[in-house]
Amino acid sequence: MMSHDPHSLAEDDILALEQLFITLADPTRIRMAELMAQEESAVGQLADALGESQPKISRHLAYLRNHGLVTSRRDGKNVFYRLCEPTNDIARKTMNSIIGTWFRDDRAYRPQHTEQPDLSPEHETPAHNEIEVFLL
Repeated sequence: MMSHDPHSLAEDDILALEQLFITLADPTRIRMAELMAQEESAVGQLADALGESQPKISRHLAYLRNHGLVTSRRDGKNVFYRLCEPTNDIARKTMNSIIGTWFRDDRAYRPQHTEQPDLSPEHETPAHNEIEVFLL
């Protein structure tokens, strides 16, 4: 019988990782996540960018939203979707690591739609560098 390693993942971490991987285990959802990691998008924008039907994109957005990876905001008639971070710390770090590898250039993954700080060289601090690089 194996003893429990105190450095191994807790059961809730394992379940959160399983859910994250299952949720992202679809090529369309991966492509959508890549686009929404860059900027929030409406259903029509995602459908056009991916060459898919709006109903198909809507179904995938509902799936992502139901699994806590997408949030939305309404602006008049339009609904804009963006990625949001998983609530579980291990799943959040894993998602940030995965998505961070998609953007090894100067684009940054910003899962929450917030006022972004001025990161021009004259305002840059070491803390900003660490956030941008996604050090885990």
